[in-house]
Amino acid sequence: MYKELRRSLSHLRLFRRSGFVISSIVSAEQHKWRTQDHLFWCDSPEVANRWISAINDRVHLANPSRPKKLLICVNPTSGYKKAERIYDDILQPMFHFTKVETSLFITSYRGHLMEYLLTHSLDGYDGVICVGGDGSFAEAAQGLLLRERLHAKLPLFRGHLPDSCQVTPPIRIGIIPAGELINRLLFHNRYSSFGNILTLENKCLMFSVSATCLR
Repeated sequence: MYKELRRSLSHLRLFRRSGFVISSIVSAEQHKWRTQDHLFWCDSPEVANRWISAINDRVHLANPSRPKKLLICVNPTSGYKKAERIYDDILQPMFHFTKVETSLFITSYRGHLMEYLLTHSLDGYDGVICVGGDGSFAEAAQGLLLRERLHAKLPLFRGHLPDSCQVTPPIRIGIIPAGELINRLLFHNRYSSFGNILTLENKCLMFSVSATCLR
């Protein structure tokens, strides 16, 4: 998907004109997502940049819940041991393209992610995204839940009864499947997960405006 977006931008160079590309992610069949690109020509780079600024402002106003900053937690040993490559080759370029700020945390041992979530500030983050398997996601969910119970001064572990009061974390959680079990259970690819992180709904969402201004 990222290659398709870059290919659209490269078309501008063939015509030596100023312009910009509006790219969107659209829900397709069988839980898959595809991109739609619309190319616009302008008289000058200044005009293109004014359009880009105006459209991006509209995108953010129309989608106030769209994440702006995410904590990406990568488990390099999960499943097929491809989590780091998935982040480097797919996620990092896409987050950069969609102007979503990210911070990367790579786990080193079991329980490391939950420990990190309990001991570090999450101020400013809109979500925690796991690149790994079901174990990574379970650690993230448990860490966020325990974090909220600690802040609310509620009992933990043995004192935590199934029917007792629960505190919902204010931060969203997501997963980019990189483990064997989680891939089979979800039955969709990383691009589908990426689309859900950005939209949170099964509908078309304009997610980025990119420009290549040429004289």
